[in-house]
Amino acid sequence: LRFSEAYFAPGLQASSDAVHGAVTSLLQRHKCVVVLDIGCGSGEALAETLAWAREAGLGGRVRGIGVDVNDQISPSDDSMEFMKADCTDPSFVVAMQKQIKPEEGVVAVSLGNTLGIFQPGERAAIVAAMASVGQQVVVAFAHAEAFAEALQEYYPVVAPDLGIDGEWEVTGTTLRAANYHTHWTGVDEATALFEGAGMRVARLQETIRLLVVVGVPKCANDIH
Repeated sequence: LRFSEAYFAPGLQASSDAVHGAVTSLLQRHKCVVVLDIGCGSGEALAETLAWAREAGLGGRVRGIGVDVNDQISPSDDSMEFMKADCTDPSFVVAMQKQIKPEEGVVAVSLGNTLGIFQPGERAAIVAAMASVGQQVVVAFAHAEAFAEALQEYYPVVAPDLGIDGEWEVTGTTLRAANYHTHWTGVDEATALFEGAGMRVARLQETIRLLVVVGVPKCANDIH
């Protein structure tokens, strides 16, 4: 969706920068790093991260695992693999931990407001699962402060492409339709999700329409 990419462009760059920073930080303490992309979709964001790593001379030390319920995705390079999995399933953490080598650090990411399609309890469970697997967790939320604007300027344009049929129901910063659900998250709510998963917020960046949060274990140093 070209309009969607343009609409969220400032936040997309902030998301990429946060992932790159987390990878660089972990490479100071680990021989290699795995970028675990939860709800990777087509894999474009993961491919971008791996391309950045190659350009930075880190290609041999960074690999990617994309996770999605869609099994129709083909890896675009040898340093990327995909797994069909439901990240709300209790067995997800065990399955992911089996994919990680002892010498590897893990950056668990969820970008593009992927968490917004889930119910509150599921969102909390996913962040907790990411915290169980990753030493650093990067999540991009659609920013609640921009929700009212999006109802006027964004969703009327993209509704056909998103498959939103019929009338919308809006409660707080949640939009529901017969076949669509999304939630936009505020700073306090995002912080609570990370704290509930045993992490603290090391970095929080508010862009025009996205909220990008980096979490680390409570005993870890801040990202620089």
